[in-house]
Amino acid sequence: MNENNTEREVITRASGEACGSKILSVPGAMILDFIPIRFNSRMERALQNAILSVPGAKGIKNVTVEETWYYWLLGHTRCVIITGDVVK
Repeated sequence: MNENNTEREVITRASGEACGSKILSVPGAMILDFIPIRFNSRMERALQNAILSVPGAKGIKNVTVEETWYYWLLGHTRCVIITGDVVK
């Protein structure tokens, strides 16, 4: 968003979440991560989910980002939660 949104009216606070996985990964060895599934777009998708959760929203400010992850047998999943003030 190129516009200065400091003067925009805050509608409410909202959050959005998105996750991505890598299959055939070795914990601690990032060079051995294979087969990403929606992994690189999780930040963008979480931001979009937060904005779309409020009708009439045009953007978001005062953003906080939280990341969680967990490992499973043959890979790992990382989730991003973005929370902020939605503006119109």
